[in-house]
Amino acid sequence: MRCLSTERYSVMSSSIISAILFTLCFLLSTFVANSSPNVQRIKEHHPAAHIHRDLNKKSIDCLVHELGGIVVKPNFDEDQIQQRFTCGSENHGPTVLLLGNYNSFLEKQTFTSGVTSLTIPTELVSEKMEVDLDDPSASEIITTSNKNDIKRGLRLEPTPQRSLISDYHGFFKTLVVRVSDSRGHSPTFSAAEISKHVFFGDLTMASQFRACSNDQLNFTPALGGSDIVDGVVDVHVDIDLSTTYYSLACVNAADDALDSKYDIGTTYTYVMYICPDVVDFGNAAGVGEINGKKSWYKDTFGSFPYIQMHEIGHNLAFFHSGDGIGEYGDASCIMGGHYESDLEWGRMCFNAAKTWHTGWYSNQHVTVTPTNDLYYGNLVDVNSVFLGYDQSENDVVVKVNDENETDLYFMLHRLEGITRDMKDKFRETFANRINIIRRRTGMPSSLVGHLASGEEYVQVNWGDTGQSLHIKVCSIADHYEDGGAKVLVFLDSMNPPSCSDEVLAPTTTPSVSPTVTPSSGLGTCHDSNLKTKINGFKRSCTWVGANNTRHRCQKPGMASHCPLTCLEVEMCNADSKKRFQLKDSVQFQSCDWVGRKLTKQRCQKEGVASTCRATCAAIS
Repeated sequence: MRCLSTERYSVMSSSIISAILFTLCFLLSTFVANSSPNVQRIKEHHPAAHIHRDLNKKSIDCLVHELGGIVVKPNFDEDQIQQRFTCGSENHGPTVLLLGNYNSFLEKQTFTSGVTSLTIPTELVSEKMEVDLDDPSASEIITTSNKNDIKRGLRLEPTPQRSLISDYHGFFKTLVVRVSDSRGHSPTFSAAEISKHVFFGDLTMASQFRACSNDQLNFTPALGGSDIVDGVVDVHVDIDLSTTYYSLACVNAADDALDSKYDIGTTYTYVMYICPDVVDFGNAAGVGEINGKKSWYKDTFGSFPYIQMHEIGHNLAFFHSGDGIGEYGDASCIMGGHYESDLEWGRMCFNAAKTWHTGWYSNQHVTVTPTNDLYYGNLVDVNSVFLGYDQSENDVVVKVNDENETDLYFMLHRLEGITRDMKDKFRETFANRINIIRRRTGMPSSLVGHLASGEEYVQVNWGDTGQSLHIKVCSIADHYEDGGAKVLVFLDSMNPPSCSDEVLAPTTTPSVSPTVTPSSGLGTCHDSNLKTKINGFKRSCTWVGANNTRHRCQKPGMASHCPLTCLEVEMCNADSKKRFQLKDSVQFQSCDWVGRKLTKQRCQKEGVASTCRATCAAIS
């Protein structure tokens, strides 16, 4: 650039004038240079950098996730969500869509949703933020590693160990991102309304998870950033979302803005993105990462409790719940696909297989191996437990397994309380019944039976034994206040009890264990009336005798603790091999402790003499 002469300004100091003009020339030259097309290309050299600036880097490190979605208007014979995989960077970095022949590429790698990490050179990322796995160079220059060196298949078994939360229990902060674009496209509901729909309303994702989990899984509003109000941040992105190619553009643009413009802190686990209606979701109402942190929603669908829970369910590593025909066909489960587009609809929980794996009712789980034993028990539904009508002596979920068979799970569903919502056309088939679920490892579960009172499910040649498995419902009480369902599980060769036989446990535990002289030869025999622990839960001999007694007596040490209930003659005068809780104490002790010192005084403590029978008899 040519600068002006200083000669005409001789009245001023020539040195001062020169310094001023030199500074002006430098600033003007810098402005022109930075405005030139060449410099602009250097600043945003990647064609998708206007969506997320981190694509200007040479490569991105990201986690692979399979996506789970739910359709807007379900037609379960024809209208399914296409299987998709993404690779997303941590801390609001870019997320790319993986395309091509997954099977061919995955055969060369060890993939696990939410565990496998890729390093992808950005030269492979297209303008649409897609990576073509069929590109010959993809397998050569994309590097793979497994987070924490965990190596399992992509569709792995849904166990707590693979979820972001280790055991489906606790409090987890959730950030909701309301996304508006440069053309004024915004979600229908305001940030305050969305906050109410997710966290604070009478029926929300947060309230229903709390109810279904018996108050063990809680989602709370994110805190810690000045731009977050009641768990929601209002984000404005610099692109027109109506012209983008896929719903991930909404997520990526929002992440780019969150990373550079907003104070949101870091104290949250899950992120929900509410996108304007103009965003292209295909036939999906919402999408969630399986075993991931993110879920995103098409406008008002992000306010429907059923849709929220379904997508967060994918984050918790759940696949869909089918009916043996369609992947979404189980109308009794949140992970099915039958719902009403209504802010006040979504009082549903999870089917038996998924409920079992959460562990929310693990102290009321029963495992039955039909080749070893039959089952005759009383099942109560989740309403009975949540509302306090059950005293933990009944069962909630039963697992039927055999090494040569796919596991079956069943539980009682009631159309009331926290499970009162169901599409009308399915109520006569799925509601108020024992619903039986088959679940193969790492695949959607499948509902195979839905039994009313008096009905029976039969599976021929169970476990290649040549015998049929029978699951028979003897009765179902009308309401959860009235009790549960009496259910039998047995094989052909067994002699099952009659449905008229009593299986319900007593409502109270006797303060003194029973003493009987039965004709079986047991003589005078006592159960311990002190509680012991089984699988971490305090249990009494009354619990052992209430349901599935033979199976419970086979647990280590239980026959010695409850010899009368378990009909073990040789244990009647022996010490219990279990540690037991003393009355009016939080401590657990053993019979070795009783005999070590002060034995006479210790044997006089309530329940000790009937527990440490040999030790206490020796000093009497």
